[in-house]
Amino acid sequence: MTDETPPTPAGLKALDNEDRAVITTVANKLQEKHKDVIFSTKVLPSRTLVNFYNLNALSIEELRRINICNHRIKKLEIHFSSATLNLTLWKKEKPPRAKERKNVGTNETKNMKRAVTSFVEKQASTIRESDERVIRAVLRVLLRWTWGSAASNVVCHQDGDRYSFTAKNLRTVSFKQLQELVELGDYVQGVRVNIKEKCAAFYVERTTSYIQENRAKRRRT
Repeated sequence: MTDETPPTPAGLKALDNEDRAVITTVANKLQEKHKDVIFSTKVLPSRTLVNFYNLNALSIEELRRINICNHRIKKLEIHFSSATLNLTLWKKEKPPRAKERKNVGTNETKNMKRAVTSFVEKQASTIRESDERVIRAVLRVLLRWTWGSAASNVVCHQDGDRYSFTAKNLRTVSFKQLQELVELGDYVQGVRVNIKEKCAAFYVERTTSYIQENRAKRRRT
């Protein structure tokens, strides 16, 4: 070791080289925008748990860059009560079993549809009829995040040619759940998490605005 070699943080000394490399990479990526980030680790037989602190907000792009750092990152979650980004590294010799997605029962499906319809009706002065199908798809994703537990408070308001959504009072939200929003289509933009305010926020482009923008893009190419 030379004099120029930086000391190994205490939280990394007990880890094997592979875990240490992954966690260092993630920490470096976070420190590009969050200079004061620190972390703690807990080593279990099948996995290593890492909690990152001193984060105020994270975008879906930041989370995506972290998620692709290593194939062993199997869980990436924001826990609002502890104000942490929690990462799980599974050991190679004990990969996690894929869990089957629990099907939503008939009654739950009906209740979910009623909840979506109730929200749309209350926001009738804000949501245009031509955008209703998109908004319903967004609401179904948000409801699945907390279905069967404490519900979040979803706020929607018009912001120019788009709708601004905020899901408040969340306990946790995972990268996978946020990605479900993105996968709805390009009309969902700016997905981000505000850890301090315990909420997730994003924009939904109005249907006509989205169509016009894509036509303009095609004309430029």
